[in-house]
Amino acid sequence: MSVMQFIIGCLATFRLTCFISRDYGPFGIFSALRKWDRGSKLLKCTFCTSTWLAMFVSLGFYFSGVNVTWMEWICYTLSFSTITIIIDRTWVSDYISN
Repeated sequence: MSVMQFIIGCLATFRLTCFISRDYGPFGIFSALRKWDRGSKLLKCTFCTSTWLAMFVSLGFYFSGVNVTWMEWICYTLSFSTITIIIDRTWVSDYISN
């Protein structure tokens, strides 16, 4: 995986996480999912949502032809999630609270 692919994966995970955990979504679908009893805590939590979405972004890279070992796949998943949380806690959380 190149550096550009890594940056794209981090930013894609960040945007998807914000989209699902905070935004209204098309036709209010994400807002409605966050109100649902079973999945609401997982979809409101940035830590939880970013981990699952990072896994899907990593799988997307794998199925698009980026050849990595299973250990690298796990590390990329955790890295995408970590960068998402860092961006969220550094810039976005301050913006939302003000």
